[in-house]
Amino acid sequence: MGGHFLQETALRELESGMRQIPGFSPRRSGIIRGRPEQMQPAPYEELVRFFLEEIPPSRLAVRIINLKNRGEVKEFMFRSGQHKKRFREICGNGDYVSLCADHGRAAALFLLSADNFLWNQAKPCITKNGIRYREMAVHGIEPDGYALLCAAKEMCGGRPGLSLSELGDPELIGDWLLQVILTGILISRHGIGIMAEKEERKGRGPEKKC
Repeated sequence: MGGHFLQETALRELESGMRQIPGFSPRRSGIIRGRPEQMQPAPYEELVRFFLEEIPPSRLAVRIINLKNRGEVKEFMFRSGQHKKRFREICGNGDYVSLCADHGRAAALFLLSADNFLWNQAKPCITKNGIRYREMAVHGIEPDGYALLCAAKEMCGGRPGLSLSELGDPELIGDWLLQVILTGILISRHGIGIMAEKEERKGRGPEKKC
């Protein structure tokens, strides 16, 4: 593979990990992908608690607990108003039923749609059969966009994209971006229906119950 895109940034080690030769042992720092679970609608903070109970002790766990103690982990987080509008459009374009059936795809689309540049590169590579990550032209992507791309790959169940230690490092992943990725993690574990419940509680009817 060619030169690194992020050689002069704090994400250079993350990119190097993504480029490991197949067959090499994975990094022993934990991954964020988990077994999807069917459960009744639950408050956001309770879903976060379930996640913390499942992952091993780590800087990520400590970081999330600190955010919770500061009152900053309270609800599903969009990166911006544009991200929220974009994801609602994805859910309303007839693909909502398939997103209900595939938690990983729903989470990946949530994360890919969080960054303008990343979404423009991702759209042509999204098909009914999957997301063709290898075809995305991401040269010039910003570090936050690259972190979202790695997290999206992780949600789809491929090779580990982000480790617990990387998510626990505030120099790599800022607090706001961490909460966006955490929302993606919860979607991948519990389904897009948890987002619909939030919309319904705020007075906006969900597209359809999963």
